[in-house]
Amino acid sequence: MAEKQDAGSAASMAGRFWLFAGFILLLRVVSLWFNNAPLFFDEAQYWVWAKEPAFGYFSKPPLLAWTIAGFTGVCGDSEFCVRLASPVLHTLTGFFVFQAGRALFDARIGLIAGIGWLLLPAVSLSSTLVSTDVPLLLCWSATLWALICYRQDGAAKWLVLLALAFGLGLNAKYAMAYFLLCFVLHAVLTREGRGLLKDWRLWTAFAAGLAFLIPNLLWQAQNQFTTVAHTGDNIGWGGHFPNLAGLGEFLGSQFGVAGPIVFAVYLIALFRLWREGASSEQKLLIAFSLPVLVLISFQAIMSKAYANWAATAFPAVVLLVSELFVRRMPGVWMRVSNGIHAVVFAVVAVIAAYAGPGELPLAEKQNPFSRMWGGPELGQAVADVARAEGIENVLSGSRKRSATLIYYLRDEPLTVYAWREGEAPGDHFELTRALQDRPDLQDTDFIYPANGATVPQEVAEHFAAVRLAGEVSEFVGSDKLLRIFVLEGYRP
Repeated sequence: MAEKQDAGSAASMAGRFWLFAGFILLLRVVSLWFNNAPLFFDEAQYWVWAKEPAFGYFSKPPLLAWTIAGFTGVCGDSEFCVRLASPVLHTLTGFFVFQAGRALFDARIGLIAGIGWLLLPAVSLSSTLVSTDVPLLLCWSATLWALICYRQDGAAKWLVLLALAFGLGLNAKYAMAYFLLCFVLHAVLTREGRGLLKDWRLWTAFAAGLAFLIPNLLWQAQNQFTTVAHTGDNIGWGGHFPNLAGLGEFLGSQFGVAGPIVFAVYLIALFRLWREGASSEQKLLIAFSLPVLVLISFQAIMSKAYANWAATAFPAVVLLVSELFVRRMPGVWMRVSNGIHAVVFAVVAVIAAYAGPGELPLAEKQNPFSRMWGGPELGQAVADVARAEGIENVLSGSRKRSATLIYYLRDEPLTVYAWREGEAPGDHFELTRALQDRPDLQDTDFIYPANGATVPQEVAEHFAAVRLAGEVSEFVGSDKLLRIFVLEGYRP
């Protein structure tokens, strides 16, 4: 009878989760429909990748591109469709967080953790964009749930899920490899973990997941290991140590990522549980969050670290804090925390509809959307000049402009090429669209948009003539101008 009641309670909590999650997803999709922000150049780049199926890309593994390709293949290529994967996948991540909490503690804590995830400030913001963190967090949470369940009953089905989720996670972002680091710390902290460390079936599952990365590694070998080099450039150790200001900025940003109360409770819990003694379940969650935060904090001291680089710590952070909310803290703390997160969710959902220039009472430097402005206007200006000049090719001088032009010229009969600086490619477009690799385009004319008053000398010297053909505001209402040049007679 008790087992039936437990099963009924779990089913009831699952129903409540999906009721709440479905409502939040509906609001996010509606907000996304009215989102007035053009694609950020990173988002435009991911869309380009989605149109060029491969096992790897210049700076990232392929899963995000495949995901966007799936959504846009059904929905179309609008900004809404490019971003639609984000709220959908975050909802699924919330489900896996709910399942992990239910398996580790009980259905009520699982429900609070799942809802907590959906209302996390970083998730509210991330649901308005498309980024590699979105599929990564889905895979991380699924892998964590599979490990928790395998730890409890040893069923083979959890190994299959673990291998699949871990392997796909590596193809979302190489940061999925942190999971193994956390697993080893879990083995150090707990008796159950030490038992798992000796489990050959579990290591076989991890090995199967690693095998998912083989196609990407083969792509890397064929393309000068560009992703590895790019990752090294991002790490950027050299001349900044000790960057204490960077460390403070990174740790401060985590209060915004998780919410001020959630992250504060987590930090306090680390010290109190160390002194008072943590349960096996709490040690597991510390093991799958603290190493990531420590590692990225070290990176911040050495050079720089962005707020989202520690994103994989937060499924476990949310689970740990949810258990503390329910079992150790007055209910007011959870209500206040969720209230803050609900306000952030509402604000983000609403202001995205007012993301255009001049639509929010903020100066350009204070406006969070300002880096997204100008893409549609630039695309239209380039298309107009190309049409007037009878030119079919466009040359770009930067990754940001290449991605933006390719997306916003997608319905025009124009081909965008990139100008490669130096011998080695510096971005995806220099790798795949470099004009220097096309000697067959000798004597061809190009449209070239530029920020400055002239075309850079290293570009201009490869053309017979350069002339100004038009100007366009950097974005609506801006007094900054972009100049559109015609480059005549390419000379390789």
